[in-house]
Amino acid sequence: QGCVWYVSRPVDKPWTDPVCISAEAVAGQIEYPTMGIRLGNELHVIFWTDRRQLWHTTLTLALPAETPLPIPERPTATPVPPTPTRTPVPTTTPLPDYGPAPTSQMVTGPGLFSIAAGAVPVLLLLGLVLIGRRRGPGQR
Repeated sequence: QGCVWYVSRPVDKPWTDPVCISAEAVAGQIEYPTMGIRLGNELHVIFWTDRRQLWHTTLTLALPAETPLPIPERPTATPVPPTPTRTPVPTTTPLPDYGPAPTSQMVTGPGLFSIAAGAVPVLLLLGLVLIGRRRGPGQR
């Protein structure tokens, strides 16, 4: 109905009458109302009107206000004098010996096994198809 409505239900009591809290916004469409409570009794509402304007409105609720928490003090930096440290001594880590490194003369392309692994299934399938055609349809 072109309004952001506020209703509440106190403990053990019925719902309150709805209150239009966006009456000052003249718009055909109100979208995405978002509400938050501050200090225990201040209701803050933000909403869009006609996808062009962002509105903010407040409503003081019939509840006791709460005292805000004190703002904590930021700690101050304490300079620390540098302490000397010893440089670690590098140690060697023994690695396993896998033999000599590959040379440029070694084959780096696909081996015969790779070619055979791809060609054998194709040849088997082709043979099964040819055997099936020789028998002809209806012969088993």
